[in-house]
Amino acid sequence: MTVKKGMRIGLTGGIGAGKTTAANYLRKLGVYVLDADDASRMAVEPDSAGLAALVLRYGRRILLQGGELDRARLADIIFSSAEERAAVEALLHPPTIQLMRALEDDYKKRCPTAPVVWDVALLIETGMHTFMDEVWLVVADDEMRAARVMRRDRCTKEQAYVRIYSQMPQYDKIKYADKVVHNSTTLEEFHWQVYSCVERLLD
Repeated sequence: MTVKKGMRIGLTGGIGAGKTTAANYLRKLGVYVLDADDASRMAVEPDSAGLAALVLRYGRRILLQGGELDRARLADIIFSSAEERAAVEALLHPPTIQLMRALEDDYKKRCPTAPVVWDVALLIETGMHTFMDEVWLVVADDEMRAARVMRRDRCTKEQAYVRIYSQMPQYDKIKYADKVVHNSTTLEEFHWQVYSCVERLLD
């Protein structure tokens, strides 16, 4: 693929693979990273249209006492049902993408030739990979992924595997990827792989 200035990179990976670790390292290298999780949180702030749409579908049981979204309860819903997961995605992805595009446009006004990385867990599943210049996929062994999910979410091994297997398999995602970064070795090796992907894009 021809390298061009101001590339839009889609960074993705299954739960527990290490996508966030890659994104944080890219930020240390000075790369502008847009986090879809941050944008999705903005899309469901109190009094937002996104939160109202969720309440309309699931009722006030998905709210905390202060009126904020109960993310743990919503996660239980979407990880236990492919139908509900698709429904939530359909409700929240349009406003999330709109927010990310606005943030990208603002950054491009200041740095028009710099690359921008979109950090999106469901990049491929939602079709967002189609408007990226490149797709970088972070992968790891399922056993390592499960261990990371258990530590992060304080859940059981069974719950961790339910979340892993609820997502599109890694081997299906590889065919969409321009770069595959393996996160089953040391942190130093992982960082080196990420740096190797981005160094050609930096001035």
